[in-house]
Amino acid sequence: MGDSTDATVPPSPVTFRLPTSVAQRNFVLASLLFHWGLIVYIVLYGNANNSLHVSAMAWAFGVSVLTFGAYVFGANWETATLLKNSTVTVQK
Repeated sequence: MGDSTDATVPPSPVTFRLPTSVAQRNFVLASLLFHWGLIVYIVLYGNANNSLHVSAMAWAFGVSVLTFGAYVFGANWETATLLKNSTVTVQK
């Protein structure tokens, strides 16, 4: 009675809505601004002898590079998928 194994009750469809390109761009820009702000703060007020500051600088730089790379890779992947699934042909 009401079990998920009951054959008469169809499973509920799960749908995922992807964020719009504007939302993706805003998220990437906010992330990059935060990490670049952290880098600038550490450069101006940090101590080169403090291993925490050195580690935070390295991580902030690395995460910002990965964020930007993932954004560009994702945009290229999306464009390739749209071109593959479209009926528009590209003339050479």
